[in-house]
Amino acid sequence: MVTKIPDALSAYQNASKLAGQGSAQTNEASGGNQVGTFAELIKHGVEDAVKVQKTSEEMGAKYIAGKADLQDVVSAVRNAEVTLNTVVALRDRVVNALQEIMRMPI
Repeated sequence: MVTKIPDALSAYQNASKLAGQGSAQTNEASGGNQVGTFAELIKHGVEDAVKVQKTSEEMGAKYIAGKADLQDVVSAVRNAEVTLNTVVALRDRVVNALQEIMRMPI
């Protein structure tokens, strides 16, 4: 039974490497447009979330400087809020999944 998170993560990485070999071939065949691994998917998602947060901050600064419309600022802040809620929900799901994996007998 896996009792430590690092052990579970290393087991997942080993499994993803095996599965990643097939997905790498799929990515090459499709022109590389698909995300290859779960880690890359998470990385791209976090990068997108950071971009949305920065855009929201920039719009707020532009509004304070008088260079942006209030509707644009509200829209950017709302997008940032939705993105943050999505990231938190995904984090909670991943934590719950890891806890379930740790409870599984091997």
